Amino acid sequence: MLNDSEYREQVLQSQKIDRDKKRQAIKDDPLHVDARKNANRMARVKRVTGETQNILDTQKRENMIEKVRQRYIYFI
Repeated sequence: MLNDSEYREQVLQSQKIDRDKKRQAIKDDPLHVDARKNANRMARVKRVTGETQNILDTQKRENMIEKVRQRYIYFI
């Protein structure tokens, strides 16, 4: 059977059809998480979180500098 070229072609074709059906089912499933989309989303979240943290750190640093200036000026 494996040496029969027509049978082999039919088997390969049916396997291809099955793979295509699975691929289409995954694409059509709204609850399926696409790995690339998920990775992009996580990268975006990390970038926004990092930017927010940098802004908060900058504000804390500026507040600390202002407190030091007020104490220094107060004691002089």
